[in-house]
Amino acid sequence: MLPRRRPRGSLHDGISLNFATGRYYTKAQGGPANIQPLTSLFTFTGGAESRFMGPAGLLVASATNTPRIEYDANGNCLGLLMEATRTNLGLHSDDHTNAAWVKTTMTTAKTSTGPDGVASSATRLTASAGNALSLQTVVSASATRAYSVWMRRITGTGNIDMTLDGGVGWTTKTLTTSWQRFDITQAAVTNPVFGIRIVTSGDAIDVYGNQMESAAFASSLIPTTTVAVSRTADSCIRTLGSEFSATAGTVVVAGRASGGQDASVGQAVWSFDDSTLNERVCLTRSPGGDSANYIITDGGVAQALLANTFTNSTVFKAGAAWAANDAAVSFNGNAIQTDATVTLPTVTTLNVGGMVLSTQMNGHILRFDYWPTRLPNTYLVSAS
Repeated sequence: MLPRRRPRGSLHDGISLNFATGRYYTKAQGGPANIQPLTSLFTFTGGAESRFMGPAGLLVASATNTPRIEYDANGNCLGLLMEATRTNLGLHSDDHTNAAWVKTTMTTAKTSTGPDGVASSATRLTASAGNALSLQTVVSASATRAYSVWMRRITGTGNIDMTLDGGVGWTTKTLTTSWQRFDITQAAVTNPVFGIRIVTSGDAIDVYGNQMESAAFASSLIPTTTVAVSRTADSCIRTLGSEFSATAGTVVVAGRASGGQDASVGQAVWSFDDSTLNERVCLTRSPGGDSANYIITDGGVAQALLANTFTNSTVFKAGAAWAANDAAVSFNGNAIQTDATVTLPTVTTLNVGGMVLSTQMNGHILRFDYWPTRLPNTYLVSAS
């Protein structure tokens, strides 16, 4: 018999993480809820190298082994930000007055308040002639590159352009008087020459947080001064206890997909596993693609692979359930997909926003709910 749904507002058995409200708990079947901080329920690791958007609409600095709960500029919670390791190869990320940035008919002054709300944290660029430049060169072997920077317009209406190849190609961006983050990507760039062109003499803009990565899409800002800086990968793992059932389960997750996909490495939204790929139930994004894969593997043998589609930087929901010979998933409320030939893996840990031997999801988890039972297909569709 299928389980009855709990009344709205009650605390369900299993695990619940709500990053918008800050309520996190585990609950053994029929037992009381264990409501704790996230870092008490999970082992969270991450570095102090990055900046992300806080609830006040300003960039804030990350802290070591502290979850990054990110918001948009209007104060809406995006969720737990989980990212793989990345390196900002660009130097003096906030300071175009430094000699690392080679200026041509461009004046610079580090006197502007940046998107972090700190006085003189950003640089004002003013064109003293047409097609003024501020460029930096990094010596690095051929790779796909992503260049990102925060910009806002101060005066003028002319084009503001970005480049990764020293101006062989330029990409025009539309600035407003508010801070916005812009990015460009380009494949197979050797020794990238990246930076900004102000097309019209007399135009001025503010810039902050220049970042040049060897990647197919931009990640959160990693500030630099005299040397390149690498960000520690995020990890959020729990050793499973009495809240978990080995015979059946359901997960409903809501989040925001990554901004892109590197060609050779997958991204994991969540995974129940044994710290290997041989025993797992998980939701992942395929390397180099947009496929959202619900996967069950037992003894190294694939039992189920049900695929949907991620859209870059877009919110999503997914409901997935499993029992012996009974796997199902609904993605964004789409029609249910099933697999009726499934043996279940033996798992010991839950990894939220990542998976063993795979990169983090490079996106946000807004809410994660696990039930130690197989909920109905109709619920998977309605909850997603």
